[in-house]
Amino acid sequence: MPRGADDRRRIVVIGPGKIGCGHLAPLFDAAGWEVVLAARNAEVVDRIRAARQFTVRVPGGETQRVAAAAVPLGGEEFERAVAEADLAATAVGARNVVALGEPLARALAARPDDRSLDVWAVENGDAAPALEAAVRDVAAREGLALPPLGVAGAIAWRAVTSGDWKTAPEPVFVADATRSLVVDGGRLLCAIPDIPGISASRDYAEDLMAKFLGF
Repeated sequence: MPRGADDRRRIVVIGPGKIGCGHLAPLFDAAGWEVVLAARNAEVVDRIRAARQFTVRVPGGETQRVAAAAVPLGGEEFERAVAEADLAATAVGARNVVALGEPLARALAARPDDRSLDVWAVENGDAAPALEAAVRDVAAREGLALPPLGVAGAIAWRAVTSGDWKTAPEPVFVADATRSLVVDGGRLLCAIPDIPGISASRDYAEDLMAKFLGF
């Protein structure tokens, strides 16, 4: 998936579910980024590719059309997408992030060794340390050279109540008006993109507890 004449910044979102599509994708699409969704399910990849766009609706508020490309998780297309990405994020559920170690390690190894990347683990829990350990374990076991890498947790404050590519060819994701995404500043390698709603946390454990108590 070469950029060609498209020089927009790119985010690869692993997990095209409620948070991936209802929060991350519209946040970055509105800022002019190219959004690439990575999914394990081949039917989901086909549906996203056929639709090219989907809808995020805030009841009583705005309706946003979000453009997105799709790649299967793992394999050459995923590796090319990550190799050219400016940011990657996971939204697969905290219990599932360790399984991303192998495909992410292989994709990261396809990047130039001097081109750093942050991966945000946007999960309900502090999943970033386990994700980074899984990636580095695979890289060490298989002799893969990783670029400079930061793996940081991120808290999605938006509540997304519905929307699912598995049951609809072009789903509508319904969400509240919150756009806040708080990233663990202590684990970042690169600067946070200047996008409204995104900020760095100085005390991620405290902010994560506030999320749990708030919800």
